Amino acid sequence: MGKRRKYLNVMIIILFLLSFYFVEYGVAGSNIVAGYNHGYGTFDMKHYDPSKVACVLSEMSPKGIMTYRWYYVFDFIFIGCLLAIQCMCFMGLFSWWNSTRGKIMVCSIPVLRGLFDMIENIILLNTLFTFPKVNDTVIRISMRCTYAKLWLVKLWLVELIISIVLCIIIKKRKVKED
Repeated sequence: MGKRRKYLNVMIIILFLLSFYFVEYGVAGSNIVAGYNHGYGTFDMKHYDPSKVACVLSEMSPKGIMTYRWYYVFDFIFIGCLLAIQCMCFMGLFSWWNSTRGKIMVCSIPVLRGLFDMIENIILLNTLFTFPKVNDTVIRISMRCTYAKLWLVKLWLVELIISIVLCIIIKKRKVKED
């Protein structure tokens, strides 16, 4: 791996960690949002439905709603940083694989996860701007995006484990050949 690539990888890791910090603990992090809605936090990692959304948001002050809107700004940045670190892991693990198409395929799960996460965020952010009106149909779409995103995270973890095992097997074979 070249010096430029190492620098890029370090920058991706730093940006990921910073974005994670801001989404969880920053000035508009999920912990701060939870302070405005009696500890519920954000919708994006939980089961929710239109009535739950209306109930939780109705308990929030205008300042809480504004903070929750800012949360999504940081979450969009986090989505991009998580996508970058997920693909970086696969590029490193599959460095032995000469197929560009194959590398694109293994990154398709993180890309889909990011896409569902962004759709979910757009819908929930729009709901924050239109509240107290809550569109049941779009909340159900958002909820399905949340389920798809969480399913794809699990699938990515399985793919990561398989990738690590493959990488170990290939490296052991190369050692035996040398």
